[in-house]
This record gives sequence, C-alpha cells and structure tokens, in this order.
Amino acid sequence: MTLLSVIQDVALDFSFPKPNGIVLSTDPTIKQLLSFARVTARKLNRDFEWQVQLREATITTIAAENQGVLTTLVTDYDRMISESMFNRTQQRPVDGPRSPVSHQGDLAMSSTRLRDSYRLRGGSLFILPAPAAGETIAFEYITNQWASSAAGAGQTDFLADTDTFPIGEDLLRLGIAYRFLDRKGFAFETEQAEYLAAVDAAFGNDRVQGRLTQDASADRRRSRVAEGSWNL
Repeated sequence: MTLLSVIQDVALDFSFPKPNGIVLSTDPTIKQLLSFARVTARKLNRDFEWQVQLREATITTIAAENQGVLTTLVTDYDRMISESMFNRTQQRPVDGPRSPVSHQGDLAMSSTRLRDSYRLRGGSLFILPAPAAGETIAFEYITNQWASSAAGAGQTDFLADTDTFPIGEDLLRLGIAYRFLDRKGFAFETEQAEYLAAVDAAFGNDRVQGRLTQDASADRRRSRVAEGSWNL
C-alpha cells in the first residue's frame, strides 16, 4: 500500500470523496489527514524498535575520546540499540552508555577503566579510554528514515503519493483515523483502542525473542566463547 491508498481507505471509512492526490492537495481535510499520517509514522518509529528500522553502523576510530557527532558519523541515525556496540578490531564489547555520574567520577579521580566504554553527550559519541586510530567500532541503531520512496530509498518524510510506510500501512491507517476523530471532537475511544491493540500485536510479532535470562551479560559471554574442546 502507498500513502495515497492508505488515505483513500481512511476517506472511504468516513464517507469522504476519494482523493486523487495527497501530498500536493490543497483540500483542508486531505492536508489534515496527511498531517496525522506524519504524526503517526514518527511516533511509531520513535516509540518502538521495529526490526525493519534496525540498521548496522561501523565507524573507524580516531585517537581521541570524542569520535564526532553521531548524525555525521551515521547520516540516518535516530538512536542506538543498547549493548550492541563492539570493538571488532580488539574483539571485545564497548560498555555503555556511561551515565554522567560515572563518567565525571572517572575524570575527577583520573581512574583508568579496564574495559572500553562509551558516552553519548551533546549528540556526540565518546569512547573511553580513547582508542587508537583506525579501529573498527560497530553497533546497531534505529534509522530516522521511516518512509520509503517507490524506488525503495529511505526518507524522513512523506514526499510523494507513492511513498510507503515500512513499519505497517494498517497501523498508519488506524492511527490516522483515531487522530482525525479526536481532533474533530468526535468519540474516538473505540478507534484508539483498536489502534493500540494493533500496535501491540504487530510489535509482539515483529521480534523473535531469545531465551530469557537474568544475566544481562550472557549474550556477550556467548559471543566470545571460542568453539572447540574444553577437556582438561
């Protein structure tokens, strides 16, 4: 489904005339529906870690704590996935994100950490202690490109009627509908409940969950255990 077909479905639900265009429309109702589509899409991308929005980034370090602005290092960066950062050159995890208290405490006491860690501050990525130049750091993140063009290019907005919403057009349609009713002062609770239930179901089906454990470091330990015989 495209942006056009989604909003055409919403118009049909409310017995509106079927629009022939969305993005360039001057009709106040269509412009409002487009606004609700954007609000719904941005919120869905911001509130959940959908697998279709997951990306992997690799950066080459410089010999400094401050590695640079994240949105410059990764142009479609929205937010990082916790505990996904590893130094591939050194073959070890990079702990973090560090809290302001622990980071400032280390600086005040001039303490040397035995494990690499990272800190996010002012939009920049800090790695502590400062790595050598030329090392490869990898992590996963959520992209800020929640829309796609007809050719499949990622976008941060709906720019054409043929654009799509990879997270799910059904969720987009339901979100537009309940927000429209709410703004117009009509009863919207039923439609809102349907939307929220659909979001919960979609997110529950979106990610395959691994074995539950209370040990947060279990995945990291498993990733570093070499194959082979453990006989003594």
